[in-house]
Amino acid sequence: MQLLLVEDHQSSAQELSEALTQLDSQYVITHVTTVASALEELESGTVFDAALVDLGLQDARSLEAPRKLCEDFPDLIVVALTGETDSRPAPAVFRLGAQDFLHKGEHGVDGIDRALRSAIERNRREQSLEGVTKIDERTGSLNQRGCQGEVDNHPLGKLSHEICNQLNVVALEADVIQLAVGNGRVAEVDESIASIHQKCDQLASLVRQFLR
Repeated sequence: MQLLLVEDHQSSAQELSEALTQLDSQYVITHVTTVASALEELESGTVFDAALVDLGLQDARSLEAPRKLCEDFPDLIVVALTGETDSRPAPAVFRLGAQDFLHKGEHGVDGIDRALRSAIERNRREQSLEGVTKIDERTGSLNQRGCQGEVDNHPLGKLSHEICNQLNVVALEADVIQLAVGNGRVAEVDESIASIHQKCDQLASLVRQFLR
């Protein structure tokens, strides 16, 4: 996996890079410390499977990092990483186009690895729908792709998309639990359950924000 790691703390970046490559030798990690450097890497033509982006960078505080990357490279899979315990930025991060929002203290390397792979898989599924026409030639009616377009244009379309993204993550974590239980991997079960709790909190935050 070609991963762009945007993290300005050298020790944290080195520790995470080493842990990911030990977990899976197929990781090829390019580390940069600023959003400007990340944009340069992307503009150079290097193709990355995903970008893991810290929200506390010196040249892009809070939401600036995912905003710049998602605006300039909308096809890039972005997973936001924060050292803060506050989940309130999560809805805004998803609205910008990021695929996931993780807390450093709550996710070990296994959790980050799963989040990256889940984001890539969700993107692959979305891309697989690109070639589907909006009108079913047999029935002449809107098919699933066409209906999704109608939803996207609806005032509630963005909220629906964000909730669906979170529910996809919950479903994938449930799959991980099922597999881990069968193989006796208790640690993975605990991490997945913690991730499900986090995603449920983020879903609740989305709904509360909408109702304000």
